[in-house]
Amino acid sequence: TRLMGVKEPPFKLLKNVKDINLIELPRADRCCGFGGTFSVKNPEISEVMTREKALEIAGTGANVISGSDQACLMNIAGMLDRLHKEGEIDRRIKVMHIAEILNCR
Repeated sequence: TRLMGVKEPPFKLLKNVKDINLIELPRADRCCGFGGTFSVKNPEISEVMTREKALEIAGTGANVISGSDQACLMNIAGMLDRLHKEGEIDRRIKVMHIAEILNCR
């Protein structure tokens, strides 16, 4: 969705969900570092990109994050868990696909 420039429709859907505090991620348009084979061909660069994204997410204070690209969400979830275990993030941050949030409401 990032590559296709799809940003506003998912955000609009989430704005209509009751009882959630929506926080837009600064630099949300930046790649998480997964990018298909990018993470395999460039693991060191990928790790730095994913770490930066995870720390930005943690910096928002959010307890749950959402997106529409399952591969990105899995990549980010792994890094968030790792950073929490290493003590760089003080809380667990739940990662949910937008469809999961919409289905729960």
